[in-house]
Amino acid sequence: MISSGAQKRLQLNSLDSVGWSGPYSTLSRKRPTASLVSRKVLTPLLGQIAICVLIQAVGFEVVRRQPWFERPVLDPDKSNIVNSENTTLFLVSCYQYILSAIVMSVGKPFRRSMAHNCESQSVLARA
Repeated sequence: MISSGAQKRLQLNSLDSVGWSGPYSTLSRKRPTASLVSRKVLTPLLGQIAICVLIQAVGFEVVRRQPWFERPVLDPDKSNIVNSENTTLFLVSCYQYILSAIVMSVGKPFRRSMAHNCESQSVLARA
């Protein structure tokens, strides 16, 4: 099992490396979207948020309905509480962040595709 520190480093490296895609080889006459609050920008973003919330809610409920599930015992003196719900949500969100980075990458005609980003590909392969 991967430690939580290693999981966080992997998550941060994956998000950081996505931005390393270089510019596209030729300039495009097409201008980027001028407004960040336009329908073209907000619709996919809000859709992605809704999908993430739905998947995390399903994961949360699936874990709670397992026969082996036990409610966590809260001990105020101990900071590390074994909790299946938190573990599930963290792991699901890690993969959602990676998927969001892939889906939201701009690509052609402004940036090179993620397939040309060797750093990002190596981080994704480790995930």
